[in-house]
Amino acid sequence: MDAEQILHVIVNAQNAASLQERQMAEQIFEQMKISDPRSAATTATALAEINRPLEARIFGFGMLHHLVKNRWQEFSADEHVHLARLAADRLKEVGNAGNDCWAIKCKASALFAEVLRQEGVSSWGLLLPEVLSLASIGPSQAELVAMVLRWVPEDVTVHNEDILGLQMQALLKGLLAALPEILPFLYKMLDQHFGAAVTAAQAGSTQAARAHAAAVDATLSAVQAYADWAPVPMFAQHGLLDACGHLLASTDFQLQACSFLRQ
Repeated sequence: MDAEQILHVIVNAQNAASLQERQMAEQIFEQMKISDPRSAATTATALAEINRPLEARIFGFGMLHHLVKNRWQEFSADEHVHLARLAADRLKEVGNAGNDCWAIKCKASALFAEVLRQEGVSSWGLLLPEVLSLASIGPSQAELVAMVLRWVPEDVTVHNEDILGLQMQALLKGLLAALPEILPFLYKMLDQHFGAAVTAAQAGSTQAARAHAAAVDATLSAVQAYADWAPVPMFAQHGLLDACGHLLASTDFQLQACSFLRQ
């Protein structure tokens, strides 16, 4: 089935009360997971485009994530580059849209984080600065970048039997090496967007305040993900202990800040 046929099934499955329609959409997803990975990637890419219905985009991003996570080795080196560029472009696209729902933000950020893990530490020197630079564009992009950073160490913070010992060691080694770049970035995001959220709220700009607050919230989630395993002195060195201590006075962020400090 091509992208348009699958789109038709997905939309019908969401709108229909029929269990059969929903099961058909689920069967298509399962069939694509084990089909030719290049064909599946092409179809998923088309479904994840920004002009598609929400259900189709979630389907497309979900399939791309599966292919990157579980069938990466079946793609060539050139195809790896293409998939990495695709993930980066989709991330930028979602950030620039600014109004995408939480599900799409999660899918896009998780896809790019999975590419980072699959490409390995050797590629981070190129990919990581590119994604971090997106945060300077605005709060929506900053939120997405923080979400990427939250997902990257997931295999360290959550037990994953699919990750072999040497792979886990390589991931942890790469993350530790990247901490001097990541932690100052997270501090900068907290400082910048908390201040901007307060300023926007005082000015009565509710939409801007919410956007900056979402960036703070995503950044705190990322900080929490690193707090599970990173050396505590590094958080103090880069100001994150002080920053979260300051956020204890904020009713919007005190629970997350407290959760981090308790560790």
